[in-house]
Amino acid sequence: MILEELANHIESLDSTYQVGDNLFIGELPQGIENATMLVSTSSEQPDMYTGIEYQSFDIWSRYDKVAEGYQAVNDLFIMFNRKGDFYLPNYEVYFCHALGRIDDFDRDIEGRKMFRLPMKLIYRQLIFVS
Repeated sequence: MILEELANHIESLDSTYQVGDNLFIGELPQGIENATMLVSTSSEQPDMYTGIEYQSFDIWSRYDKVAEGYQAVNDLFIMFNRKGDFYLPNYEVYFCHALGRIDDFDRDIEGRKMFRLPMKLIYRQLIFVS
């Protein structure tokens, strides 16, 4: 799954993110105070002729401090918005961009601040590249 590879790529670029510790894929884990999540969202169908695929996803942060939660999402916005042509182990990502700005989702039931940033990847699986 491309989001798993993207999470590992984030971890390799920024040592403050550790997959399974403060960076998660597809879930908002309970019992973790400060975390960033990559959550797959509805995406358009792959191009039938070129093999190009599209993956929309949200970057969520849930932090007890407002500034830290916003900064976690903003760091990934800076890292990936309008980023072109990079490789993951099984994918060539042609372009990554934000689909909006950082949304403030107030606080969860336990009082932690939540932010969301919608993003999109345009990519091709390397297995299909000749």
